Parts: sequence; C-alpha cells; structure tokens
Amino acid sequence: MIKYILIFITTVFLMFPVVMFFLDHHAQFYSLGRFELYSKHTFRDILWDEGFEGHIYSYKVVDNYMYIYGKSGITIVSLRPIFPSIIKLPDKKFYDKLTWQDRVSKYHSTLKRLSYTYWPNFTIIESIDELTPKDKRIVEELYRDAKEKEEQSKALLEKVKKERQ
Repeated sequence: MIKYILIFITTVFLMFPVVMFFLDHHAQFYSLGRFELYSKHTFRDILWDEGFEGHIYSYKVVDNYMYIYGKSGITIVSLRPIFPSIIKLPDKKFYDKLTWQDRVSKYHSTLKRLSYTYWPNFTIIESIDELTPKDKRIVEELYRDAKEKEEQSKALLEKVKKERQ
C-alpha cells in the first residue's frame, strides 16, 4: 500500500511542472470559461470560437457586463454563459478594411458573422447616444482610460529617446 502511495505522490510531483507549463497564466476566463480575456489584449467567445476584439485599448467589468473599447470599436457583452447579449458600436474604418471573409482570425470576426452567430441577441448601434446613461458613462471612462494609457506610452517613448541621445 505504501508503495502505491509513494508512486502516486511521485507522479503528482513529476507531472506538476508539466501541467504548469501548459496552463496559461495570461488568460482570464468569464462565464464558466465561455469568454476569454487574453493578456488584457484580446477578447473572444470560446464556445462559438468567435472573436469580439483583437486589440483592446481599455476594458471594464461592471455588473456582469464586459465593456471593451478596442480597435474594432465599442463592445458590450453580458457575461452570461447562456444566450449572452452583445451590443456593438463598430469603428467603420476598421470594418471597411476587412475583406469579404467571414473569419479574419480567432480574435476578429466580421459583423455579419457575429450577427449570424448571436442572433437575436446581437445589436449594432450607430452612435454612443443610443446607449443607456449608465453605459454611456462607462464607455466615456473607457475612452479616458485609453487616452491616459496613450499619453503614458508617449511620455515613456520620449524618455527613452532622450536617454538614447
């Protein structure tokens, strides 16, 4: 009996580094693992393998909703594991550059594909004024946060340039 216990403990200790190697510590999961926020940079639905945002400028989770401001526009996703609702304020410049393909990458899907996948819970809006006052306030905070990050990055870049001279 002791022999089997020692074999079990040895196996666990040998497998632990292997398991830790394959676990990804840069990913955060929401809604019972359905949604993945990877490195605070991309957001996607693992269940349907659809990408909502491939380049996040800022995001915030409030009252079971994920608010995302990124390269493709504003996305608001209810973090329900079943029948999530999605509101998208698309950046026209971004979507005009996409090709006719339904799938660009696992982090970018076209509006057509998203609306097909999440119908009837997918809404495209044309203006920030169509949001509720609460949603509008949160989106404005996202804009401010993104602007602050941009200014910090520019200041850091200028500092590095001065140090190199």
